[in-house]
Amino acid sequence: MSPTVKSRKVGSTVTNETRSDCLHFTDGMSWFQESLGEIPRGSIMLLSGRPGSGKSTLGLAASANLGVRDKRSLVILTEQSEDRARKRLEQIIS
Repeated sequence: MSPTVKSRKVGSTVTNETRSDCLHFTDGMSWFQESLGEIPRGSIMLLSGRPGSGKSTLGLAASANLGVRDKRSLVILTEQSEDRARKRLEQIIS
């Protein structure tokens, strides 16, 4: 089962002047961008799903993808050790 991405569309609150303040992913995660729509800087996303469905991997992949574009992000993993998360991130990046 794949992770569930819950978000509210923010298109009505984002004006043309602030579109440059939205986060954009590279082509490798364009499907994620299409699912969420525009993501204003400072947004908080909550991923939910069953254990083992890939929530942590998706969060780390999204964060790494933004890092490639010199964008900062924060992933908070509540049930995974730092060592395991670091190893998973290294796998995603390589």
